[in-house]
Amino acid sequence: MEVAKMREPRKLKSGWQARITVDGKDRSVGVFPTKKAAQAAQVAELGKLDAGTFDDKTKGTITLAEYAPTYLAARSGEVKPRSLENYEAHLRIHIIPKWGSRRLRDIRPSEIAAWWASMPATPGRKNTYRTLSNLMRMAVDDGELRDTPCRVRNVGTDLSKPRPYFDKEAVRALWDASSDDMRAFLMVVYGGGLRISEALGLDRRHVNLETGEILVEQQLQLTKDNGSAIVPGTKNGQTRLVWLDGEELAAAEAYVKRHPVFSNTMPFFLNERGKRLSKNEVYRDWMRTRVEAGYPDARIHDLRHSSLTHLMQAGGTMADVMAFGGHKDIRAAQRYQHSDPARLRALVKARSEATG
Repeated sequence: MEVAKMREPRKLKSGWQARITVDGKDRSVGVFPTKKAAQAAQVAELGKLDAGTFDDKTKGTITLAEYAPTYLAARSGEVKPRSLENYEAHLRIHIIPKWGSRRLRDIRPSEIAAWWASMPATPGRKNTYRTLSNLMRMAVDDGELRDTPCRVRNVGTDLSKPRPYFDKEAVRALWDASSDDMRAFLMVVYGGGLRISEALGLDRRHVNLETGEILVEQQLQLTKDNGSAIVPGTKNGQTRLVWLDGEELAAAEAYVKRHPVFSNTMPFFLNERGKRLSKNEVYRDWMRTRVEAGYPDARIHDLRHSSLTHLMQAGGTMADVMAFGGHKDIRAAQRYQHSDPARLRALVKARSEATG
């Protein structure tokens, strides 16, 4: 809380200067014709401070670009490196070009609302706004602002675009267009419903080829220096078990025969140098694979999405999909409820027969 004290008005040639001290710093209230008027102005200003309406002209004069490093430094001890990279990207690409030269105190709620409305309605808009909103809330906590100008409602509405859904024929086309080792990687991603970071984080000890069981407990993440590191846990912090079966399990077995190792702590997927396979190496192969398969816009993550969709279409419940995919939020799992025309046709036929 700000500590304010009355100061004795100062006699000037032009009149009496009203002064108060806020947090140990002198503040001029103005110059008045009489000492009595100056004292009255001081009392009124102290009343504003007590009521929370005092406007300290020295606060919020820092520009957003100048304050951004303070925000990132504070968040660095609270979030994962990947999240911090996302915040930095939002600031660098969208927020600072728009607001960087503006003083914090001069950014108005109506301007923020207009900016929000002008952006395409994508998940990126929501995440960028949240970064700006969090920065402004920190500025309030630091005493730079009395209130945040970020007051847009319903920002949390899920605006995620429906992910592409590949039937098993399309999935197989992607497998067939890949090299032997890339095929094994893609089949394990599909079979286990894995995120790419989770698949790359697997060690030999995590994959039981006798039972098809995979323990997902760590991931490979990029670091600030453009390197990579194994990080314990998964995207939402959950450890989970998934299973491979059929041809996906056979692909994993064939991969191990081609790349035998003598330690369970060795990475499961290896590059040509015998080191852990990296995201960049996977993406380079994937760019060629998806073009040859006839799906130039496909993402590796689409295989995970299709896997969980197929699991639900095979009779899995929402709880099954959430457990297998490692979701905490049911809204995320609901994205896998794609309708299969053949399945719907069979259900209609079964309904007709049952009510015939």
